[in-house]
Amino acid sequence: MFRWYQNADLCYAYLNDCRCLLDSTTAAAENQSKPAQKHPYSAASDTFDIVSNLIANKAMAYGEAIATNPIDRPQIRAKAVTGRTVFVKDRITQTSGPTPMVALKVLNRMIREDHVKNKYHSQKFHERKGLKKKRLRSQRWRARFKHGFKATVSRVIELKKQGW
Repeated sequence: MFRWYQNADLCYAYLNDCRCLLDSTTAAAENQSKPAQKHPYSAASDTFDIVSNLIANKAMAYGEAIATNPIDRPQIRAKAVTGRTVFVKDRITQTSGPTPMVALKVLNRMIREDHVKNKYHSQKFHERKGLKKKRLRSQRWRARFKHGFKATVSRVIELKKQGW
């Protein structure tokens, strides 16, 4: 059975050889004459490596911090393709509720606003192109008529309050 401490001396010698090889390669690269640079900063300069390492470390730390807690992630408005998420939090927002019952009501409101039920039934069966155009034109007209009718009714109520 192999034990890690049996060959510790051999591993240590191998690591020393690798370190010496790396040091000699680095020294040879430093001794080579560097071409004169036109610009003070370039991607090949040592300062670029330092800056890129700093940026990479910051980005990695930020990614690890966000990935740990899903509640701390920025909330996005989920489209139908990515799903719908409602959080149970201490107050009501567009995507959260203080209790599970309120959160379900928020979810129902989101589904109603996205017309999920209508989309489900419309996708159940195939609809010819001409019929689809006809149906959509009718739906748009109904929506325009509803908007205009509500505006007219509100104007009539407003005028009635004024005594007309």
